[in-house]
Amino acid sequence: MEQLLLDLMRRLEAVGDRDESLYDTVVREKMGDPIFYLFIKPKTGYVMPDDYGMGDEDNRAIKAALRQYIDGALALAPALGLDAFHKRLAAFQNGEVHTEGANYYDDFFGWSAPQLFDEAGNVIRRG
Repeated sequence: MEQLLLDLMRRLEAVGDRDESLYDTVVREKMGDPIFYLFIKPKTGYVMPDDYGMGDEDNRAIKAALRQYIDGALALAPALGLDAFHKRLAAFQNGEVHTEGANYYDDFFGWSAPQLFDEAGNVIRRG
């Protein structure tokens, strides 16, 4: 799983080298949604977008990188016992994995505090 994450980050880093707006909050959120809704907490009917707030070539590169990660992660998850929300979130938010350029997952996607989610991945409402 670590190699998949590293490959994803390397591919995104290459896009960011061409256009630093990859690291903007809006782009990060758009990139994070497919990871969240297709791998971490699968949502029936969710369709991966074509637009991530970048130019056409970069949007295609981002989508291809995300698709490769998601497909690989879904294939590996059962064998690795990643059968629950928090396990998949932890596998994705692996702080041990970084690119040669010293980018970590949160540089591309931000960070989601695990304790803010219940076992099913729903946000815990504090009242």
